[in-house]
Amino acid sequence: MPDVDNLLTSFYQLDDEARKEVVETIQFKLQYHRDPERAEQIKQIKGWLEFPQIAIPK
Repeated sequence: MPDVDNLLTSFYQLDDEARKEVVETIQFKLQYHRDPERAEQIKQIKGWLEFPQIAIPK
């Protein structure tokens, strides 16, 4: 999954303000573009947290 590796590597390099913006953008996108089937699959994975539960520094 090279895309995921790239996203994590890029996210790690961002400062706190930019990380907050990325998280907010993803949360906004999930409001309108969530795949219901995938969202349901996440609930079945033990220990997997849904994205909006991620805490980010202010």
